[in-house]
Amino acid sequence: MRTLVIGIPLPNASFDNYSFASAPSLSEYRRLVVEMSAVARVVDEIIHATAEHRTFGGQPVTNGPGADNRFSLAELLSMRRREAARFFARDGTAVCIAYPEVTLLGVDALQEWHSYEWLPEPNRFSYSSALLPGFAKDAAAPATAEHPFHAYLQEFAATSRYRTCADDATIDAAGGVVLARSAGGVPVAFDLPLGNGRIVFIPPLLDPAKERQQIADALLAGFEEVSTEQSAEVPDWIRKEVP
Repeated sequence: MRTLVIGIPLPNASFDNYSFASAPSLSEYRRLVVEMSAVARVVDEIIHATAEHRTFGGQPVTNGPGADNRFSLAELLSMRRREAARFFARDGTAVCIAYPEVTLLGVDALQEWHSYEWLPEPNRFSYSSALLPGFAKDAAAPATAEHPFHAYLQEFAATSRYRTCADDATIDAAGGVVLARSAGGVPVAFDLPLGNGRIVFIPPLLDPAKERQQIADALLAGFEEVSTEQSAEVPDWIRKEVP
């Protein structure tokens, strides 16, 4: 099974690395890794025309009306929203390298746009109010060993530094699970049910460029464990019908 990776190139033969603008349809995948600060950066660059971005089909993305030879930014943002909804409806698992939500002004035909706006929200969890900004001084520690991405969080605990966190009560209300805590006990990695799938928030690393291969291997292992869990949840009568 292939994994779509947005905003943080990772070396693995089964990983498809793209930007938020250039990626193919999200709904063609069931595994997604997205670096949220890169999403905001790409949209900001398109708004201010400071870098060229193209769609998967090769059309330049511009902050204005679309045409046969160009794709509008507003259309791109709407498209990603639809694709993300389908992704989670199809049991998709998304791993978000988490940053606070950013508000961007100047998108043509929109008053403002929020960097998490393309993602559907989990039940009783608002990205704008639940993701609280913070700056870590020390490493985060895994809070539970019973999770597919525990090994990832354990391997990179020493080099993770959170930029956003959430409250225990908010995570509990959303039916989520805390995966890692800061030195002060704040939840900085957590898993929330979303549609028929899940969204996993993990903190960024100090220098991911130095550990890309290890990051890719650890994330792939987590996704494989998720797939194993999902297969185990299929009733016996359904498995018997599979050739």
